[in-house]
Amino acid sequence: MKDAFLSALIILTLIAWPSALSGDNVDINSGREVVSQWVKTRTLISQIKRDWVDEKDLLQSAIELNKAELDKTDKNFSELEKQNTNLKEEFSEREIYKKDLDSIEAKLTTRIQKTEASLLALVDRLPEPLHQKIQPLVEKLPKEDASISVTIRLQTVVGLMNEIEKWDSSITLDSQSYSSKEGSSVLIDVIYIGLGQGYFANNDEANPVAGVIMPSENGWIFEEQNSLAEKIRKLVGVYKGQPAEYVNIPLKIH
Repeated sequence: MKDAFLSALIILTLIAWPSALSGDNVDINSGREVVSQWVKTRTLISQIKRDWVDEKDLLQSAIELNKAELDKTDKNFSELEKQNTNLKEEFSEREIYKKDLDSIEAKLTTRIQKTEASLLALVDRLPEPLHQKIQPLVEKLPKEDASISVTIRLQTVVGLMNEIEKWDSSITLDSQSYSSKEGSSVLIDVIYIGLGQGYFANNDEANPVAGVIMPSENGWIFEEQNSLAEKIRKLVGVYKGQPAEYVNIPLKIH
């Protein structure tokens, strides 16, 4: 509205300008120069306005883009803070879990050490065939201050206990060389009734050698009772598959 009024005012001025200039003897070219400069100024102002509108649109777009990026950054930062909190909580839980595991491992190690000591004390009291069978496992038992993982130590202990329990719950037949009271070396069959007791006898009916074997702190003791030779041979025969029959032999409880 102001621009229209200003334009009308300029037109009226231009109409009246020649008479005013002739009256005062002013060069008409000066008036035209003024109008020309005014037109240029108005054109420049219009161009500046158009440029400002364009720049304003660009600036607005840039602001909106930056705002979107800022919002995205804020969101990502919030997510990172949340993840960081979750990681701290998870780390704390793992620390607690690790402490629990360390405590359990310490208790387990103590129990394993006691079991290892008991097994080592028991080894010398086992029958010779069983002793030989478990010797590789016995050698795996750690020496003092040895650095062996709890897992391996536990596997060794369990392996030893399984072999010992298996022997104790079964009847085992073995053959070995034996020096009799007379000083002669004879081949005997030895039948073990678990870890409680055993019997031995040779196959020479003319020169019988037989008896009972029992565990002691220093291994198994052979006690000759040659009168039991026939009964023990029958017992061995039943074990090997001969027809079963009742065999009355002594059993010592100790």
